[in-house]
Amino acid sequence: MKYFFLITCLFAVMLASVLQSCSKPAVDAVSIVIGTPTEGQTVDANKTIAIKASINAQNQIHGYTMTLRNKTTNQTLLTKETGMRHAKNFEINETWTNNVGQTTDVELELVVYLNHSFSETKKQTLTFKCLK
Repeated sequence: MKYFFLITCLFAVMLASVLQSCSKPAVDAVSIVIGTPTEGQTVDANKTIAIKASINAQNQIHGYTMTLRNKTTNQTLLTKETGMRHAKNFEINETWTNNVGQTTDVELELVVYLNHSFSETKKQTLTFKCLK
């Protein structure tokens, strides 16, 4: 009986620890800052641009997805995903070359996952123009 009580207590402590480490941050406790590109920026054809952003949270978040999308055709031009990675801070440092076939607006979307099921998110978008 002693062992059962000891195992039960140990399990309860471990469960409490897991629940505490995976506490979900409030949406307003997550900051997404996109450094480059900037809203409304124009990118010449065949030019490479830097995509730099930072994500900071008070509690652990569960990863992010970054997507570049051609707003005219809705074609996805670039996607980067972290998968399930727990951290309070993420730095994004990517590059992309403008290879669109026509002058168009491109949307950069960052989605931060606040829980394990990815059902709760915070999103930041901006739009820039790509020339052909």
